[in-house]
Amino acid sequence: MKRRLFVSALALALVAVLSAGATLAYFSAKSEVKTNTFTFGDVKIALAETDWDGHDYDGNPLNGGADSDDDSTKGTVLGKELAKSIMPGVKIPKNPTVKNTSTTNSAWIFMLVTFNKTTALVDAAEKKDGGSVWGTKDSIIDINSETAWKVIGETTDDNTTKILLGYNTVVPAGDDTSPAFTRIYFYEEMESEDFENLEGFQIEIAAYAVQANNIADLDTATTAIKSAYNELDF
Repeated sequence: MKRRLFVSALALALVAVLSAGATLAYFSAKSEVKTNTFTFGDVKIALAETDWDGHDYDGNPLNGGADSDDDSTKGTVLGKELAKSIMPGVKIPKNPTVKNTSTTNSAWIFMLVTFNKTTALVDAAEKKDGGSVWGTKDSIIDINSETAWKVIGETTDDNTTKILLGYNTVVPAGDDTSPAFTRIYFYEEMESEDFENLEGFQIEIAAYAVQANNIADLDTATTAIKSAYNELDF
């Protein structure tokens, strides 16, 4: 009886040892850690009006600008200088242009043109046969759809007009647009009363951009930019 108990106990001990041995016998391994770094792109733009103030996209004076160090071209008349004393028939140079200053990303470019004194401008434009505030190459502000810019929308409220323009083609990184317009034209037909009513006339320009990647066309880009900036949703 004792011998039978001893054999049973020995068998149980062997099972326990074998079980423990089996647990320790599993092979295991761990791979090296691979860290994936994601660098997010961005879209950056700059606005310049070289014929208006003689400065480049970084704000540096260009040759020919009023602040130029080049004596041979210093003193060239710029738009901002002509705007100080406006007379009938004067064309004020103003050429807002946008550069995609991003290093890698292409972009869809937009521009918001805002001007006050809308009623006075309309009255002045009517003095010229076929004249208009904007919309043709002969208008006071020569925005027109014959250029690379497209008029997306227009709204007038409290005598202030806003015009949203979209550039028809994608602008690659480092490239710039053509000017949205080139001058402000005060018709020869305007009278002193018109200029009195236009006292305090101002134009504001603001540029906007949205990534071109995954945005196939200007219409889709317009929807995206309006969603991002409430002031453009009109």
